[in-house]
This record gives sequence, C-alpha cells and structure tokens, in this order.
Amino acid sequence: MIAVSSIPAYLVWIWPTRGQFLWLALIGALASAIGFLVFGELPNLWTWAGGFLIIGSTVYIALREVRLRRPG
Repeated sequence: MIAVSSIPAYLVWIWPTRGQFLWLALIGALASAIGFLVFGELPNLWTWAGGFLIIGSTVYIALREVRLRRPG
C-alpha cells in the first residue's frame, strides 16, 4: 500500500502542526494504555528492540540527508 499511496500523498502532503503532533502522541499513548489496562499487554524485549531499531534508523537517515544537502 505504501507504493500505491505515496504518490498521491506526496502531491497533497501538509506537515502536521505542533498541536497535531501532540494529539498524535496522545493517541499513541492512549492506544498503549488501553492495551495494558484492558488486555494486560506488556511490551517484551523484542518490542523494545524493534522500536529502538526503527527510531534509530529514522534518526540516522534524517541526519544523513541533512548532511548530504549541505553545500561542501
């Protein structure tokens, strides 16, 4: 789906505002809290490892792209 939806999304993409980012973070925290309170879900080692891998790779790619765009 990413390949199909990325082209139309690119044409109309608008970055979320700070307030919208806050709401997105709150929605993610709420979904985690519901999983814990209702279903007793706890993240295991592999969940944390996967999260750190995704965050770390995203930060690395973002920093690399900034470095590549700077004039020599």
